[in-house]
Amino acid sequence: MAAGRAASWTVDASEYRDLLLASRHFPRDLQEQLRSQLGDAARPAARDAATAALRLGLPGAPRSKRPRVKRSTGLRRRMASSVRVVLRNAGNGVEYRVVARDDMARVTNKALFRHPVYGNRDMPWVAQRSYPWFDTAMRRNLPAMQRAAQDALERAAGRVAERT
Repeated sequence: MAAGRAASWTVDASEYRDLLLASRHFPRDLQEQLRSQLGDAARPAARDAATAALRLGLPGAPRSKRPRVKRSTGLRRRMASSVRVVLRNAGNGVEYRVVARDDMARVTNKALFRHPVYGNRDMPWVAQRSYPWFDTAMRRNLPAMQRAAQDALERAAGRVAERT
């Protein structure tokens, strides 16, 4: 799993390689079912990552004694809405990539990140604590994603066998 902007995982589908290659010649309805089921395998992880982005706590300086003013820039919402699932064929299997396309997703997915004060690059930069919210969500969901993808491939193999 890659730290930063994207995490990906590959289902070990070496025994299904012929099936995956042959899937290009499946009837359209079988292709769509397989793709849909594989997408369903990764969607819970994407939802979990988006939820983690919305709950991300970014502690800063000690709280002010002045009344709290809402100063949201929409950072968490922007990072959460950038989480996507992307499918591609990879070597011996199918790779699903869960990606957070916002640049700040990569930056905040670390224990510590640096940024300019109020975005002013002429000012001194400060270090701010965070935690690997994206990687944590991917690690938590990896076993379930792999099982669901393996099940989808087995169901596709069964449907192909029924039709032949």
